[in-house]
Amino acid sequence: MNPILDAERIYLTPLSLSRIKSMTKWGKHKNPLLYDYNFDFSTEYGQRLFYFVKTASPFKKYFAIVDKETDDTIGYLGMKNINFFKKTSVLGIVIDPAKMDMKYGTEALERFFEYYFGYLQMKDMVLEVATYNPRAIKLYRNMGFEKTGYALDEYPNEDLDTSSEEYLKFKEEFLFTNGKWYNYIYTMILTAEKYYSRRGDTIEI
Repeated sequence: MNPILDAERIYLTPLSLSRIKSMTKWGKHKNPLLYDYNFDFSTEYGQRLFYFVKTASPFKKYFAIVDKETDDTIGYLGMKNINFFKKTSVLGIVIDPAKMDMKYGTEALERFFEYYFGYLQMKDMVLEVATYNPRAIKLYRNMGFEKTGYALDEYPNEDLDTSSEEYLKFKEEFLFTNGKWYNYIYTMILTAEKYYSRRGDTIEI
């Protein structure tokens, strides 16, 4: 086991079809704003399509987050839009809804960033996060990410329940125009300099 990818409760391993198959055990989000993250891995076609989307491009690299005790895949994370010249990429991370609020995301990101900024020697990690997702925003801020922008993005679920408590709480973060729903997002960045300064280390950039 690569020590960089090994943590106390979890380890990271390159995303594989067998790991995606084990995601059929995942729970479901009860928050209607997050229904788009309730993935359906029940069919072999869906599993293979998901695997292809995440692994076909050389500008993407994803890892499964595996529970050491059960050997279940409890999430995945990785980088997309990799720019090898500028040493930047876009972060993506998803945790099994049944495993939320257990700090698995924090543990996985801590190990991933050791690999990303240390082994790969990347310079920046950027991400986009919906403004209606305060749990994710808190996680990223705790990891050292800083906001760099605010923009509209097309909302992925056309069947938005505008009567739900969750929508009404964040209704100012949504916009309906030209027959489509949009939501506001933050762009955030974590630089290698910020990452190492938070760890108390020094780095030459």
